[in-house]
Amino acid sequence: MYKLSLSAILASALLAQPSLSQEYPTQTITVVVPSVAEDSTQTVTGVIAEALTSAFGIEVAVEAPFNNGTAESQSVADAGDGGYVLLSTDETLLTQFVTGASTTDPASFVPIAQMTTEVMTLAVRADSPVTSLDAFYAAAGGEAENPLNIGVEAAAPNNFSFVYGMSPVELSVNLLASGDSDERMLALLDGSIDAAMFDVSTVSDPEVADDLRVLAVFGRERQPALPDVPTARELGYEIDVGLHNIWYAPAGTDPSIVETLATTLGGIAESDEFREAMAAQNITVDFASGRSLQGMNGGRLAGMQAQSKENILSE
Repeated sequence: MYKLSLSAILASALLAQPSLSQEYPTQTITVVVPSVAEDSTQTVTGVIAEALTSAFGIEVAVEAPFNNGTAESQSVADAGDGGYVLLSTDETLLTQFVTGASTTDPASFVPIAQMTTEVMTLAVRADSPVTSLDAFYAAAGGEAENPLNIGVEAAAPNNFSFVYGMSPVELSVNLLASGDSDERMLALLDGSIDAAMFDVSTVSDPEVADDLRVLAVFGRERQPALPDVPTARELGYEIDVGLHNIWYAPAGTDPSIVETLATTLGGIAESDEFREAMAAQNITVDFASGRSLQGMNGGRLAGMQAQSKENILSE
């Protein structure tokens, strides 16, 4: 039911926009997801690709080889400017470049559209003596005899996200490489670490929710899955932290093709069906394109480059 209604809405929206290029697309579009394992980026990309297929009447295929994220991103950059090989990823493109894990320069791409934000949270165990975000900042920014142990995924967006989320204080904690989200959660629950950042879906999972205390949501609004958890903004901290799904084309792609893609993606982002599908995944629709997106991406890259290297762990 979802597929049919969304397809109809998008097809009608596309027909109503005669300014879009009538010569693109004429063949299958491949969207590469450079993840090393299945994640929310692949889920979001699959939903969008299906909607684009309906809107264009041309197949939009998702390729997620789960091999080497760095190599896959570079393959898109080298694919040419025809608009038939695109990239769908999150801040990993930026963090890999900043840490030197990848030589693929983000300038090798032109951002088409930002589609969603996966808001981050800060969580401790339910029995932790830290009971609020204020108390956490006090403990993380002090000179405690026994500093907090914080789990991060080394050199990944999660590592950068945590450091950015701690910007109100002079960070004084032990950062420990604790693996991906599932591994960090196990480390938190078994007491190996004192706190970590997770997405909303992870901390609201009934299997672990009762064992956690979520101190804050780092987004503009409270999350439906965590209605009683305040935002950092409500607590006086103007900080938003999240992973953003962004679609890219190789640098040099015809601006009219980029505009066609951005306009069509914007139509998808505005549809109730897409918003409902994302809400079911605890993901926020957060569309941006054009100069606005270029500015945001540039700011994110500059912010990562400015972060203290001592707080970014090596892979």
